[in-house]
Amino acid sequence: MDRWIKPAFNRSSRSHNLHALEKGEFDVVICGGGINGAGLARDLALRAKRAGKAVRIALVEQRQFGSGTSSRNSQLIHGGLRYLKYLEFRLVRDALRERATLLRIAPHLVRPLQFVIPFYSLPARLYYDAGLLLYDWLAGRANVGKHRHLNANELRRLEPQLATERLHSAAIYYDCKVESARLVLENIFDAARLGVVVVNYVRLVNWHWQNGQFHLELQDALTGRQVVARARKVVDASGPWQQLSEVRRVRGSHLVFPKLTRSDYAIAHFADDGRIIFVIPWGPNNELSLVGTTDVEHPGSPDTVRIAPEEVSYLCRILEKLLPASKNLRPISAYSSLRPLADFRSSSATAASREHRIWNTDDNVLHIVGGKYTTYRLMCAEAADRVCEELWPELVGLDATSQEPVGGNSPARLEQLYDQVPKLANQYQLEEADARWLVSRYGVLAPDVLDYLPAHSPEGVSRLQWAVLRFAIEHEMAQRLADVLFVSTYWGWERSWEDRELEQLARAFATLMENSVYEVREEIELIRNLSALP
Repeated sequence: MDRWIKPAFNRSSRSHNLHALEKGEFDVVICGGGINGAGLARDLALRAKRAGKAVRIALVEQRQFGSGTSSRNSQLIHGGLRYLKYLEFRLVRDALRERATLLRIAPHLVRPLQFVIPFYSLPARLYYDAGLLLYDWLAGRANVGKHRHLNANELRRLEPQLATERLHSAAIYYDCKVESARLVLENIFDAARLGVVVVNYVRLVNWHWQNGQFHLELQDALTGRQVVARARKVVDASGPWQQLSEVRRVRGSHLVFPKLTRSDYAIAHFADDGRIIFVIPWGPNNELSLVGTTDVEHPGSPDTVRIAPEEVSYLCRILEKLLPASKNLRPISAYSSLRPLADFRSSSATAASREHRIWNTDDNVLHIVGGKYTTYRLMCAEAADRVCEELWPELVGLDATSQEPVGGNSPARLEQLYDQVPKLANQYQLEEADARWLVSRYGVLAPDVLDYLPAHSPEGVSRLQWAVLRFAIEHEMAQRLADVLFVSTYWGWERSWEDRELEQLARAFATLMENSVYEVREEIELIRNLSALP
């Protein structure tokens, strides 16, 4: 079996990198390991490689990479159909073109998805059809597929669960779904392979300017150890954790249900308040439905983000109207995150612009605020240009990422892996569906996960779970079981867990970590909090 690329980390990478962080002097330190921080680190490192230039870059993240906003979104790569209403044509155009780019450079994580918009009147159809025509036009040659129409009878056959009273017709259009947490990890891995010093569970305490460089006071969240890193430039890519008056924190929440629809099409419904509510096929085999999202101002700490009862009621009320059979179903889990927006002009969080802003504050720290997950690569390229203007002018404007497959996952390699799924399943005595799931999440690293499949696993832990746990510990810098259940995978949200099951997983994780003092009860409580309904 071909092994195109090696894992970026090993078990000792974190301690080695923490030591390098303290001893080295860096050109750039990036604070924040979400999609923007990870994407920026990868962009800068690729530019330097293309130019044959030696650079010193570090990235620190206070928890697991991608564990904040970047993993708790709607899991879509999309143009943002609703933003046409607010005349944000450039944002939509850029997002649609980025959708095509990400389909090409991350084909294992970004996949086309068809959406159904049901119409309950002729005026509604005419209104939204104009928007869909514009959506297709803005996508240009990068379009995934042009929208089309269904009459009421065709729609009833496709999706009989939809409310039928006054049903007029529907449109079908294309966007993409994504494994958003894993796309963050893949960017981190690429950056690390290119020499970026990355460390998770490191908290930024303070920074100050001294003797011509930044001194960053950092604390290892696992041991309490204090370290000081030095850099010529600091980039704050911590999203909603940025302590700036320019950051508007807006909470978006989602509910996970047993599958609500018969088809594997997503549903897009425009609510009366202007929000677009998605019902998205989710889970390893599309056996679930992801429902969201909300837009609620969040005045509290970014460390405590939970769905509110009002948000549950709001989503369930719309869902019941759209899919009446959902009335008797209870959500399996929920998650919330904060969108760090840069727009305070609109009184409505829903209408607030998703345009991004990148600027230096008076202390010469570069901040990245706003934007959409879909356009992260463009934001990172702009931020990289700003860094390079100060440090390496010859690298300004260099496009290093639009053609480079993320994690080495070219379409040809991925096609070859999918062709080998039956063989892999037989070789490793695994169900074909599980082998396919591994390829769709880990891409070219799937064989490395398979290598960790044991002949037998502990009671209550499947062989696949054991392999995923071990790979996360060995090669993804996972420090807690929650890192595996909510970043490496979405298992934590994809089913209801009994305490006994979580305890067995936590004990297996502790065994693999060789940690005899691992706090099992504390970990179970954290996992409950991350997926709980109010």
